[in-house]
Amino acid sequence: MKTGSIRTGDLLFNIITVILLGIAIVLAIVPFAWMIMNAFKTTDEIFQSPLRLPHALDLSVFGRAWAQASFGLALRNSILSTSATVIVILLFASWAAFPLARARFRGSVVILRFYVTSIIISSQVILIPLFYSVKNLGIYNTLLSVIIANSTMGVPISVYLFWGFFKDVPFEIEESTQIDGCPPRLFFWKFLLPLSRPIIATVTIFQALWTWNEYLFALTFLKSPKVMTIPAQLQAFFTYYTVQWQSLFAALTIAVIPVIVLYLVMQKAFIKGLTAGAVKF
Repeated sequence: MKTGSIRTGDLLFNIITVILLGIAIVLAIVPFAWMIMNAFKTTDEIFQSPLRLPHALDLSVFGRAWAQASFGLALRNSILSTSATVIVILLFASWAAFPLARARFRGSVVILRFYVTSIIISSQVILIPLFYSVKNLGIYNTLLSVIIANSTMGVPISVYLFWGFFKDVPFEIEESTQIDGCPPRLFFWKFLLPLSRPIIATVTIFQALWTWNEYLFALTFLKSPKVMTIPAQLQAFFTYYTVQWQSLFAALTIAVIPVIVLYLVMQKAFIKGLTAGAVKF
């Protein structure tokens, strides 16, 4: 094949890639922008001109939505459950991935594949067993129930991500610390984890986003408004305020702001962690 045809093919490939990425960006941004735009419209404006800009920017709608949806309490519950879930996942996933990636023992790959295979199990499949477990443990209608359930679903994929990053850390670093008398547990805490900030940021964003938006466990295990997280509270708010579309859009906008801020703060480490952990097994 001639060089000119190769360059033409590469150029065509790049053009198609840019077009597809542009379409994906538009599909991702337009619904979000439409949601924010409709938060400033009245119900008549939303239905009569859904694609037009609002006539005025009335920020008081966010205050009304916050009060009507009891978002202060729901936000506190979501922050507590998300923070606790992410901490549990980080601890257990990193501890499990450390021996699988650094220790040379027979069966480590089998154990890792067991973790990876468990990723395909959906939350709907284990919902009933989890429900009875929560009832028997006496933690029904408490935040601890959703923390345990979300941690159970988040650990397998996090183990795989940590394993991929830990595997890339040069073994010479660990060997040099062993010569100086550093046991494996100290190497893990003092050397490996500080080097693993990118993958920690990646796992944190992944799991925080999933836990913050998790709806099935919250709907099943939480019944009292005092312990409801934002997704469950939004469902109740939608039930009671179906006519007030302006307040609904404002409440939805408030609900997505924390995860967007989290991603913007940790985006560099998030991208670095994704590329560093991209290994095969």
